[in-house]
Amino acid sequence: MWQSKSPSVIQIGKWQYTFKFDSRPMKQVNVSTNRSRPIVRSGSTIENVTMTELAEHTTVSLLGSKQDLDIAEKEICTFFEDIVVTEEISVSKALPIDIVSSISKKYKVEVSNLLSSKVSLKGCESNVAKASSEIKDILLQDHVKAQSYPDEWEPQNDEALELKPLVKNSVEWSKVSKQFHATLPSVSIIKIERVQNKWLWEKYDNHSDRMKRKNGGVINEKLLFHGTRNTPPSSIYQDEEGFDMRFSNAGMWGSGNYFAVNASYSRGYAHRLSDGTQQMFLAKVLTGHSIRLNPDGRLRMPPVKQHSAKGDVRFDTVTGETGGSQVFIVYSNDKAYPFYLISYK
Repeated sequence: MWQSKSPSVIQIGKWQYTFKFDSRPMKQVNVSTNRSRPIVRSGSTIENVTMTELAEHTTVSLLGSKQDLDIAEKEICTFFEDIVVTEEISVSKALPIDIVSSISKKYKVEVSNLLSSKVSLKGCESNVAKASSEIKDILLQDHVKAQSYPDEWEPQNDEALELKPLVKNSVEWSKVSKQFHATLPSVSIIKIERVQNKWLWEKYDNHSDRMKRKNGGVINEKLLFHGTRNTPPSSIYQDEEGFDMRFSNAGMWGSGNYFAVNASYSRGYAHRLSDGTQQMFLAKVLTGHSIRLNPDGRLRMPPVKQHSAKGDVRFDTVTGETGGSQVFIVYSNDKAYPFYLISYK
């Protein structure tokens, strides 16, 4: 057999086994005559063989109960430290614990960081690869399910972005116009278009999942008005960032994207076309855990809600009263989606 100065020992039940590997010359011994003769190896010697290669070309057969074999397998993996690997998988939402636990047991891998954005797998290289592949398949299936898009959306062609005009006096039209006319009763709506931008919606939807995980399911999604002034609305719904706070002017609550409950407030910020038509968005906004504050132009992000050893947890948005309306201020681009574009005179 191959022997070494540093044997590896595994315990199977009440029995203890020692595995030794080395490159010293082997010999064949006749137990009757006690005569021996050298055995010449062909191919690579053990000095030129890595532990990975050794593991890949060595078959170890074990016999025992399932519990004991599980223990033995882990011990052997520990011995072959060169092939014990760690892999991180990026996730946008929490993986189901029961499914991850099943995969962990199935492939004998250690799974950690389940609540973070990167799940860690550790174990024998081949087992980690199999577990990783299965988890990625689950993530892909989950992604397809998650990106079913809003119920209001109509089928799209291959284009990632389409504007869909609402049918006048339809249920959807009536819902939007009712909210708009609540504070602008005498204004005539010319057109309402639904913005169907798959890229922007997926970003928004993924952020919604992260907020649910952070807040225990709370997202407080609202439909709020937003005017773009001199910026054409197309620059927002066609752009990969959507509402981009980097181009926002500092307001009463600092630099952020401002959204109003009342359309009358956003009318003062409406975008005006050459023919006199005005436009504003009715956006979906993830207000989450919001804090009501007095105006503070120094704000660049919501204040800290909770201090902990794992890091500070901030409020999701800031809210306050101005111009006869409640407003919500968001300080990141993924918390709002330009759902409807309203054109009026």
